[in-house]
This record gives sequence, structure tokens and C-alpha cells, in this order.
Amino acid sequence: MKKIELPISVNMVNFMNIVNDSLLIYSAYPSKLDIEKINLNTQQITGRISLEMESHKETFFDKNRGYLAANDSLIIYAYTYKKQIDIYGVDDMKLRKRLVGENTVPHIVVGDVKETEFRQRELVAGKHYFYIRCRKPKNMEGCFIEVYDYSGRSIAQYELTEMLYAFDVDEDNSTIYGYNSDIFEDGFLKYTLNGSE
Repeated sequence: MKKIELPISVNMVNFMNIVNDSLLIYSAYPSKLDIEKINLNTQQITGRISLEMESHKETFFDKNRGYLAANDSLIIYAYTYKKQIDIYGVDDMKLRKRLVGENTVPHIVVGDVKETEFRQRELVAGKHYFYIRCRKPKNMEGCFIEVYDYSGRSIAQYELTEMLYAFDVDEDNSTIYGYNSDIFEDGFLKYTLNGSE
């Protein structure tokens, strides 16, 4: 087995996506918020989206922190603490569309997860749509899965009675798979678009 050292600018990366068979797109979080693109054939960094960091340098509580997913043509970035989604092109890494909701002013208490309000969490890029898990208000159980097409149009919102800590979507079978170990011993849940199991 051949070991390949990638020219990654930080020691740890998150939300890694391989697209077009040879491009690695990832977030440089937790050391910074930048999104970088590496050509795996040449092992060169070929693009970067720089996201401004706040002066307190607590990246977990930074208002521009978010979740990243990509397909062969688009990069989706959903902000954690505000209702904003940015859609970038993979080729030039330029902003194509910005979706801004009502809750754009984040409520962040640095160092206090319980008092901080999380708007959007996990993000899944499917073949036809992308999916974002959103928290319900603090006094409500469960979560929402919001569905968008790649032009940024809202397609659906599914309200789930249980909080999913992670999820994936099988678009071919109209199924959402989720994980929450607080509910069952193995923690796996299955939701169909016309009901749940």
C-alpha cells in the first residue's frame, strides 16, 4: 500500500468529500473555517474559500462555523448558528447563491453549549437534493430535516419526533436513516417520506 501525503494546510480536517474522482474538498475546521480543494492527482491545493473568523478565536462558537457537503458541481455550506446556506461552484469556488432565513442573528454564548442556539447541524448532499438537520426550539423534542434542490429552492421540511445525532438519505427509496443511541440500544431509526418505522 502506498502512503500519500496530502498538502493539507492544517493537522486535522473535517467534512471530507471526494468529487469528480480526483478532487478532495474539506473544511480546515477546527483550526480555521476555510474550505479547501486539493487535486488528488497532482497533490496541489487548487482552491480555497476563506471564511472570516471572529477575534475570540473559539472556532466552535464562531458565528461563521458551519457544515459542509459537496457533489461534483456544487459545495454547500450551512451555517451552524444562523439560518444561512451558501452554495459555491466546485470549479471556481465562487459563491453561486446565498439563502438567508429569518434567524440570521446568532445567539452564541462562548463556552456555553446549553445557552447557545444551534440552527443547522448535519448536512447531506444527495443526487437530486441536499438535506439539513435543524434543531427545534429548546423546549421542543425532535428535529427538522429541510430539503432543498441544488438551485436553492426549498422542497420539503420533515418534522421528526426524535433528535437525530447523525443521518443519511436514500433518495432512491425515499428513506431517511438516523442515529440516536438514547432511544434504542443500537440507536438506528428509519423514516420513510410517507411515515416512519
